[in-house]
Amino acid sequence: MNTVSDLKVRVLLLLGDTIASGVGQEKFGSQYSVDALLAGIHAALDAILPWVWKKQIQTLDISSDGYTFTLPSDFLQVDGVAIKTQHLNDIVIYPIAPRMQLFEAGRIPDDDAPFFLMYPQGSISFSYKIDLTAGAKMFYGATWTKPTTDETVLETPFYAFTALTYFAAAHCLLGRAVATANVRQYATKVDSGTPDDNPLLQASTYLQRMFEMAAQRLPSMPHGVV
Repeated sequence: MNTVSDLKVRVLLLLGDTIASGVGQEKFGSQYSVDALLAGIHAALDAILPWVWKKQIQTLDISSDGYTFTLPSDFLQVDGVAIKTQHLNDIVIYPIAPRMQLFEAGRIPDDDAPFFLMYPQGSISFSYKIDLTAGAKMFYGATWTKPTTDETVLETPFYAFTALTYFAAAHCLLGRAVATANVRQYATKVDSGTPDDNPLLQASTYLQRMFEMAAQRLPSMPHGVV
């Protein structure tokens, strides 16, 4: 299991931010602050979401009107909703409810189907009132929890570690690249280069491309497939 500390070491190695300690080991983090590294890791956890997300199941506590439900704070995208039904011999099943799609004027959806709609903002709504005693479950893609300590174990799968490293490093470089740009706007002499010369920005852009290539090689996680 990879921790935040493991990812920080990988990022600092990639950035070349190491100093020989004289005892056969290396010290890290002389150029990048703890806050900058953590911000880079948080940004990487958001950037990886189109390719790798957290799979969650939430029991829906339907509101008093029986139609709407407030989405959890880590909600990213719904994969499916199952509504509890009772059958013979007390067998309980959860048939999957389809999502209502926008339809053309004059075309009426099937009123007998238990459709759901992702409206209003931050809520899920059903096409008919749900029995509060029955309940429902929502299968959804969620965002990754943002770690705050070095000992925190990353929730992301191990195979996403390289992609996270590339993006976190690119984010760390970006802050220094912006600071460099503020200085280089005054570069007027020929031997000092042009104001557009910014090696740190070029390195950050390159690492972002490396992140995208690494992310595209990750195992596919299609939405709506269990």
